[in-house]
Amino acid sequence: MLTQDTALQIAYAGRPDMLLRLAEFASSYALADKPALIVQASPENQDAAPPLADSAIKMALSHGTNRQVAWWDGFHSSQAARPVFRGWACRDARDDPQWALEMHRDGSCIAGVWAFPDGHREPAGPCLHDFYAGAFEDFVEMALRLTGETAPSYRLTATLLHANRLPFVTGNRGWSRTTPAPHLTTLQWPLRTVSQPDAWNAAVTAMNTELFGAYGLVYHPESR
Repeated sequence: MLTQDTALQIAYAGRPDMLLRLAEFASSYALADKPALIVQASPENQDAAPPLADSAIKMALSHGTNRQVAWWDGFHSSQAARPVFRGWACRDARDDPQWALEMHRDGSCIAGVWAFPDGHREPAGPCLHDFYAGAFEDFVEMALRLTGETAPSYRLTATLLHANRLPFVTGNRGWSRTTPAPHLTTLQWPLRTVSQPDAWNAAVTAMNTELFGAYGLVYHPESR
């Protein structure tokens, strides 16, 4: 159980509720033993606003982003949002889904992607590709639908489970480079405080910089 992981307990010491949401999400989608990139955002003060109406959550989930990436579909599902314990969720329509996004009545939002394309080099197996930087961007676009015009303060973070089983692939226009997986089993991003959209977007850039850095690479947002 992720709540018993000492490193995660330290990382989430100020927000144990977010660690609980992470553990609940991983259990709900059977992610304990597979690589998964999970992103979440939670209001800094969960008691400051009334619970969100189910209709508002379902409206926010009703369409994804414009990104055309099959591995998480821009968080757009052809199926209607479905109720979950803390709110509503959308996920891909496959019998064995490979991504899900939940929005909760307290304003929290959490999403995960746990399918990764194989690399082109031996040994064969799933790899984290550089275009997964877009998952952070898409998550923030979806989460900002919950904040409205008041721009409340949120905490934004991410976790890459079983990072040590995911080499990293960079490349375009017919060439690619594969970087070995890091030694760390779990990559845990800082819990950043964000409010205005510019702060969310700056946090995304920092998170992608850290993701690439975990593999000894430099993130160049202008090249994407």
